[in-house]
Amino acid sequence: MIRLGQMNRLTVAEKHAEGWLLVEPDAGDDANTDDAVLLAAADAPEELAIDDSLSVFVFVGPEQQLQATTSRPKVLAGQLALLKAKQASPYGMFMDWGMSKDLLVPNREQYDRMDVGESYLVYVYVDEQQRLAASSRYKRYIDQERHAYRDGDKVHLTITEQTPLGYNCVVDYLHSALLYQDQVFRSVKRGDQITGYVRQVREDGLLDVSTQEPGYGKISGLTDRIMQRLEQSKGELKLSDKSSPEMIKSEFQCSKKAFKQAIGSLRKQQLIEIFPDHIKRR
Repeated sequence: MIRLGQMNRLTVAEKHAEGWLLVEPDAGDDANTDDAVLLAAADAPEELAIDDSLSVFVFVGPEQQLQATTSRPKVLAGQLALLKAKQASPYGMFMDWGMSKDLLVPNREQYDRMDVGESYLVYVYVDEQQRLAASSRYKRYIDQERHAYRDGDKVHLTITEQTPLGYNCVVDYLHSALLYQDQVFRSVKRGDQITGYVRQVREDGLLDVSTQEPGYGKISGLTDRIMQRLEQSKGELKLSDKSSPEMIKSEFQCSKKAFKQAIGSLRKQQLIEIFPDHIKRR
């Protein structure tokens, strides 16, 4: 099934004067124009041929028919992104999403009045007329289904807002979560899209997340980074198990506990020596 508002891997079926008809790879000889999208000739790669496969973004054109482009927008349907308001209209605000035709946030979908030149976190959706649109009322589009996450799962995080406890965020564009301040081991801000990990699934199903990988995987990756840093600094690093959590976090974006476990592991492997104010490669 060709997915509106998504990148699709499609196959060239026919050449027309206005462009190329693309179908799903497994459509076979049964494909018809109702199952195809048009890729304009001006947007097609040079030397495109029948049966070639290419990745395209599918949208609804002026004639209310599906069209394709080889351009990729900054955000796909079902995703969140921080976009800049470009032009106001009686119907809403048009946002810059990297395409020739701007993306509309209808007036009813604006959480607060939008101003041209400002950036807003918006969710892209398909409306009742099968058109792509966006909403700054993104909370109405998440937490609509149950999740099956477990502690330690690797996830995609969208940072939505800072709170006294840390940061609110959205996991995999689907579920709200809380990133506590003491679980932030890198610089983050509203709109950032980063890799995270489920730290805890609460009894009520809500998610606590971290930017730091849990368990052995966390230590394994950290030991590699420590050894790389030692290589870059001629075998000595002015950090140790006595260093402050702030210094360790600034240098390696990890907790002091994780750092101590990592250098302890490296010492057991006889790769480093640990001193009160520094570590040294053997």
